[in-house]
Amino acid sequence: MSSAALLRVLTWRQGPLHLLLPAAAVLEVMRRGALEPAAGAPPWVLGSCDWRGLRLPLAVLAGGLRPTDARALVVVCALPHGRGPKALGLLAEHIPTLARPRERDIVPAAPTPLNPLLLTALSWAGQVYAVPDLYALEAELEGVDAAKST
Repeated sequence: MSSAALLRVLTWRQGPLHLLLPAAAVLEVMRRGALEPAAGAPPWVLGSCDWRGLRLPLAVLAGGLRPTDARALVVVCALPHGRGPKALGLLAEHIPTLARPRERDIVPAAPTPLNPLLLTALSWAGQVYAVPDLYALEAELEGVDAAKST
């Protein structure tokens, strides 16, 4: 791929975090709706919400953020292996932005202490973005049944 190639990425905020994912990993952006507890879920899972008739674990990667607004948005991401839940919801505080940066314009950010569920940090257009680690998130969710409430 040439350095002038355009990428398609989705960016959004979650508390103090600015998140970025390749658009290909995003299945949908939706309103959160009602939230139910998820049995055996890690502390960063707020619970589960309905997505097309399936229970979807809803994750918050920004520590301490506990939104109560049912109108919050969810970025629905496909999980790489599908061994547990097939998809995961990542909370978004505002409408996510679909952007088309040039590959050469996105560069690794200076090392910062990252949540182990974040793959890396990237800098683009003067902003540092955290990239969720979908493999780590999926591994942490194995054995969690979002369909059952506690």
